[in-house]
Amino acid sequence: MNNKQVVALLCANSGRAAEIAKRIQESAVAEPVVCATSDDFCHTVQHQRIDAVIVEQELTGFLSGLEIIERLAGDLLQPAVILLAKDVAALRGKAARVNVKTLLDTQTDSGTIVDVLKGELLTADEPGVSIPHSVRVLVRDADYVPPIPQLLVRLPGYLHNESASMAELTEELSTDPRITAELLKVVNSSSTGVRSKVTRVFDAVNLLGIRRTVAIVLSTTVLNSQQKLMQTLPEGFEQWFRPRTVLIAASASAFAARTKQVSADTAHILGLLQDLGVLVMARALGKPYQRVLERCRTVGQLQLHIAEQQEFAFTHAAVSAALFQRWELPGSFVRLALEHHTPAEECECSTAEQHLLQLMKVGEAVADLYDLPGPQRHQRLQSQMTALSGGKPELFKSCLASAVQKTREFSSMFSVPAPSAAALESLTADISRFAAGEPVSEGERVPAVETGASPTEGSSFSVNGHLSATSAAKMMDVILPPSEPLTDRKLSVTAKRAPALLVIEDEESIVSVIRLMLLPLGVQVLQATTGLEAVELAREADAILCEVHLKCGSGIDVIRDVRNAQISIPVIMNSEDRSRETILSCLEVGIADYLLKPVTRNALLDRLRKHTSISLGQQDAVLRMVQGYVQNSER
Repeated sequence: MNNKQVVALLCANSGRAAEIAKRIQESAVAEPVVCATSDDFCHTVQHQRIDAVIVEQELTGFLSGLEIIERLAGDLLQPAVILLAKDVAALRGKAARVNVKTLLDTQTDSGTIVDVLKGELLTADEPGVSIPHSVRVLVRDADYVPPIPQLLVRLPGYLHNESASMAELTEELSTDPRITAELLKVVNSSSTGVRSKVTRVFDAVNLLGIRRTVAIVLSTTVLNSQQKLMQTLPEGFEQWFRPRTVLIAASASAFAARTKQVSADTAHILGLLQDLGVLVMARALGKPYQRVLERCRTVGQLQLHIAEQQEFAFTHAAVSAALFQRWELPGSFVRLALEHHTPAEECECSTAEQHLLQLMKVGEAVADLYDLPGPQRHQRLQSQMTALSGGKPELFKSCLASAVQKTREFSSMFSVPAPSAAALESLTADISRFAAGEPVSEGERVPAVETGASPTEGSSFSVNGHLSATSAAKMMDVILPPSEPLTDRKLSVTAKRAPALLVIEDEESIVSVIRLMLLPLGVQVLQATTGLEAVELAREADAILCEVHLKCGSGIDVIRDVRNAQISIPVIMNSEDRSRETILSCLEVGIADYLLKPVTRNALLDRLRKHTSISLGQQDAVLRMVQGYVQNSER
């Protein structure tokens, strides 16, 4: 992410704009962008990151400077504004209504304008963020988004204000009777353990402390907003979404409390807020989005934000950020929401923000694993935990135990659906075992072999699309007798044989099992995980078996790259995803067949015989040939 600040300029006289831009360039305060027309200016500000704008009031087009700024505000854009006008005094009232605070005379020299610009950029709450125009329009036009009280716009500042007083916060809260009533209701609930009824706001603040009071008030508001956004969504949506957000918030808060680098209350609030974009997308995009969401909830290797980007060209993170801008929440909240899926190495922000982003990612990884256990999601959580705490198993365990407790407390305090206690206990146990390098309970589904049947017929070795090491080992024993194990050296010897099947898959265990299925039949198995690898290896293959949902992107896009390279060999797609949309997308790139996971030996061989020219040899003859070759090479 580029941290260089950018300023857009629009003046009636192009020479004047060029002069100011030159001074900005020379001062190195920012990167200037000169716009020729109001349409050019609006397009620039809407479609790229702009931190500040300098606009003249008297322009040659139909719109005045203030009218253009008002249009930007309506599109949820909030750059710092310097307005140049002939009659500054007459415009101050109108300017204030669209939040323009800096007005200068049109004749002000360029040096002074640059000095004022420096001050504007230095005092800005946060550097500008780039939210796609389509996302801002979606949120702007969403008439179902509830407003929030202006008091709540100011409350997040108390989470980091060390000098704030209880009396000051009490005075703020007392201006809104509904908020004070909700605060007192929570304080007097059984979950807080208060012995006598609290009737005054000051007593509640004194009892809870400033940060905890603010956290409770903000939590109540977020939960009310969630409820309103979910009003027309399908039955059962709330039963999924509410426990998920509570678990994200509790996990982020628990890890923050243990690592002690940022406020646990701030982490908790961000955890509750970060997925609000999911609700807006579910409402705005309807069934197409709900189908994508359901697919991600039932296919272990899918990540929601990647699927969203592929289907809609934006993610719920951007929608959450635009929603926060609409509510005029702090710029730091907007930025954190926008970047909570961005890899750490690509995010240029403060140490505290980096830590908050990592907490948001950990919370999401815990919730994803709770939603659908599976090895990939365990790996993702372990990766996020390691980045946060250096990979200390004991810290994992204590933080998760605290997260479970916080989840239960929060659900009780605010009367919201709680995650299943049994599922939470199972999740904690599985994560502990996984962190210790032990197999997790849901990762094993070893097939039972019926007497008299071919040992691989009807066998299923996959759980959530993944094969465990134990399952792969058992598959080896099925294909090759235990008395004649195949070493790594023997595998490398046979890997040079043709014909060849290219397997586009990033799960090594799955590739190993497919290789073991085909090795005795004389079929070489090549592996690719990216489009570049696939195009290169496809020229040496007779057919392709491709996973639809790869970790690094879409298998459909990889096959599209292969087809664009004029490679026309048969392609068989495979996945757990059986949705009509996915299958139709696969057909569009020219596939021969679609194979549902788990892939059995008989199903794979049937597709290869049906769609390819690969000659499937006899197992015994090939094994004797391989063993003889290896024995000769070892002498």
